Amino acid sequence: MLSRLLRATAVAVLASLTLAPSASAQTSIFQAFLYGANEVPPSASKAFGISLFVYNFNSNTFELATAFAGLSAAPTGGHIHRGAAGTNGPIIFNFSAFLPAAGSGSSIPTNGTLSEADELELFMGNLYVNLHTLVYPAGEIRGQLVFAGGDIPGPGTVVPEPATLILLASGLAGLGMMMLRKRSSGPA
Repeated sequence: MLSRLLRATAVAVLASLTLAPSASAQTSIFQAFLYGANEVPPSASKAFGISLFVYNFNSNTFELATAFAGLSAAPTGGHIHRGAAGTNGPIIFNFSAFLPAAGSGSSIPTNGTLSEADELELFMGNLYVNLHTLVYPAGEIRGQLVFAGGDIPGPGTVVPEPATLILLASGLAGLGMMMLRKRSSGPA
């Protein structure tokens, strides 16, 4: 049930990105579904999350938004790392300052730049997002960034405006809270 709801959320998120106000650029959209089982070693956390990553080829820049629910505590760190699935790797981008001080919520959308080497790693599936907490200092939930749409590379595709990502992240946080309430109240 939870898996089906997350898939439906991902479809809605991707649809909203393609319908968002845009500027012409060469872009690709990546997503990561964050779970404790994806950590290395796996965590026992029941938390989950989603990250959306919009990459602009013209400038080697990206915009990242992450929503999550059910963390054991407020996040102490949020990062993009270089590393294939099943391996740990170095931090290449720290977005900790943009995370809320709560176990459920969404980051403030943030921007960064990738090196050309990390751009290649992105398209090879070797970048991942993870969130750390005091209970799981090595990482509570993690997900690999995987291609979800756009150009590889090519001319003119949709790039969401920052306000669109903020609205999207807020909606995902609300959805996560509703799912937590439903899970904690038990079967109807």
